Amino acid sequence: MIVVAENRQNAMTNPDGYFFLSLPLRAMNMKLSISPVTGYLPAEFLIKADGSTTQQPQIVLAPRSPALLGRRIGIIATRAQDEWARPIVRSLMLAGAVIRRLPAGSGAHPEYDSVATANREGGFDILITLKPASGTSFELRHYHRSTGGKRLADAVLSNLCGSKKPCGIKVNAGSDYELGHTAATALVIYTPRQYEKEVPASLAAALIKAMPAAFKDK
Repeated sequence: MIVVAENRQNAMTNPDGYFFLSLPLRAMNMKLSISPVTGYLPAEFLIKADGSTTQQPQIVLAPRSPALLGRRIGIIATRAQDEWARPIVRSLMLAGAVIRRLPAGSGAHPEYDSVATANREGGFDILITLKPASGTSFELRHYHRSTGGKRLADAVLSNLCGSKKPCGIKVNAGSDYELGHTAATALVIYTPRQYEKEVPASLAAALIKAMPAAFKDK
């Protein structure tokens, strides 16, 4: 995170959260503006030193999304799906999740290599696959035995549609390879061929809001 002091000094914390600022020996009140890079909300703190030397004040920040902080999430998407994948990756990283863009293979089933990599590495909480749809609407697919996957798909639908139901988005149990060949909760999102410029960002926002629903049993 970046720390900005009252006298406009900047400091970067180390991995343990400690930072150093050069201040007067008998410092009075100090205001610290904390701007985290990922995972936590920005905040301001007023430290009352009362003319005494101040050392190592403890500062605790609130996480942006407690349910996503530290979660391992794999993204399966070919380069042709970058316009959809990048907003999702950025939003998840900002929320503090650990993101892995899994390598896709070639040929008719590029997801086979991605799933093999995910299973070999292990420890993923969610796998999200992005695939192009043949039509002009979204389709969300989950494994038929996965309660977490269904909850996630339903929550994404609710966040995308709002009060406009039905809104042309389908949620179904699917037979996609990645749904039945991984221990992680998996969701396949079929993205429309034609869409407005702001739609990928809207999908990313809906997915971030929906993801805590997948962790209710974990």
